[in-house]
Amino acid sequence: MSNLNNIGFFKELKGCEKSAQSIKDFVSKTKHPDEKNIIKYLNSIKQGSIVLCGPVKDEIKSFHKPIIGGLSIYSDGHYQWRSDLSYYVKNYHIKLPETFIEHMKKHNWEAKSCRGTASSMIEK
Repeated sequence: MSNLNNIGFFKELKGCEKSAQSIKDFVSKTKHPDEKNIIKYLNSIKQGSIVLCGPVKDEIKSFHKPIIGGLSIYSDGHYQWRSDLSYYVKNYHIKLPETFIEHMKKHNWEAKSCRGTASSMIEK
């Protein structure tokens, strides 16, 4: 079992548990004051520990769902998140836990990759 804190594993997203929270509950009309730095942190890991095949689509749009790209799971050793989380933060200003934001800030908005982690949120 993973000791990592899961961020951004919403029930609407491919491969996530259907009992997870809804991404729609985290959409905001306003940007977080540190949104650019948050996106920088989320994207600062270049290689995920788990790579899932198949296209990942924008699951908030009702009709046309553009393909975002492939999917990886990133980890900094304390938290793990989906590679598409930065897309949702940028386009929908997804609210993230304040403890995670403080963690990112404490590490100067630069994540250090942590290999060998696995997500407990991905359906088997």
